[in-house]
Amino acid sequence: MLVGGGTRRRRAAVRPGVPVRACCLPHIGMEDRELYVETICALVEYFGSYQKLASVLNVRVEDLSNWSQGKDRPPTHIFLKIVDFARSENIQIHG
Repeated sequence: MLVGGGTRRRRAAVRPGVPVRACCLPHIGMEDRELYVETICALVEYFGSYQKLASVLNVRVEDLSNWSQGKDRPPTHIFLKIVDFARSENIQIHG
């Protein structure tokens, strides 16, 4: 608390060169989208089908397809599984 009973609000962290509004909105940046798409597509290629990878990840094929096309972003815990698997199998991510 400040003198006089007021409170001080914390300011959101701002990244250099990024408008404040963009930092505060949930979005998928182009670099993030490319990383998701390239990583997921590499694993689909490795497994040979969306169905097999979806089964391994325990997700719907429709969701996996949307993620691989950049239409949506996978939940963080799913993407971390994808990255861990890609690394453990030395799968090359093109990009």
